[in-house]
Amino acid sequence: MRLLFRTLLLSTILVMASVWLQSGYAAEETNSSNRSMVVDILPASMHANFKADNFWVRGPNGKEVMSIFSSYPSVDTGITWQKLSGYLDLKAGAGMLLNYRMGVFSAYGLAGWYQEVRPGVLFGPHGSLSYFFKPEWWGDTDIDFDNSLGWSLGFHVAAGDRLTYVLSVDYTSVAFDIARHGEGITHSDDKLDMSGVSVGFGIRVEL
Repeated sequence: MRLLFRTLLLSTILVMASVWLQSGYAAEETNSSNRSMVVDILPASMHANFKADNFWVRGPNGKEVMSIFSSYPSVDTGITWQKLSGYLDLKAGAGMLLNYRMGVFSAYGLAGWYQEVRPGVLFGPHGSLSYFFKPEWWGDTDIDFDNSLGWSLGFHVAAGDRLTYVLSVDYTSVAFDIARHGEGITHSDDKLDMSGVSVGFGIRVEL
C-alpha cells in the first residue's frame, strides 16, 4: 500500500507539473509552439543497487545473491512541444532490467522538460511511472516474484540537433514481493528491493 500511495502521489505531481507548464504559455499564439514526434533509444544503461547483497535465497544448491549492477536498456517514443527556449516531452516506453540473477520487463510513462542552456545543448528534469512485470529468477532456486509498480526521478543532458546524444541519471524505486517458493527454500526477506541509481546513454531522434 505504501508503494502504491507513493506512485499515485508522484503521478499527481507529474500531471500538475505538466498542466502548469502548459498553462504558463497559454497566452502565446498557437503558431509559437512546434509539436513533433521523438524517439529515445538508450541501449547503454546501467542500474546500481548498492544493497543488492542484503537479499539472498538458499536452496538445495546453496545460497544465491543478486549482483550490484544490472543493465537497463530502454526505448520510448512520444510527443515533444517546443516552448520558447525549451521542450516539453510526454512519452511512453518499454525496457528490461537485467541482473545476473533476475530479469524483468518494464513499461512506463514519462514526462520531461528540456531547457536550452546553449545552442544545441539541453538540460532538464524528468519523472516516470513504471510497471515491472514477468520477473524471473535466473538462479537454481525455485522462487517466483510478483509484478510491481515503480517510479523514477532524475535529470538529462542532450547535445545535438535532429539526432541528439542523451545522458540520463535517475533514482529508481522498485521492489518485488515473493509470490511463492519451493519446499525447503529459505530467504532473507519477503521482498526484493532493487531501488538504486540508473545511468543511461543513447540517442534522441526527432521525426
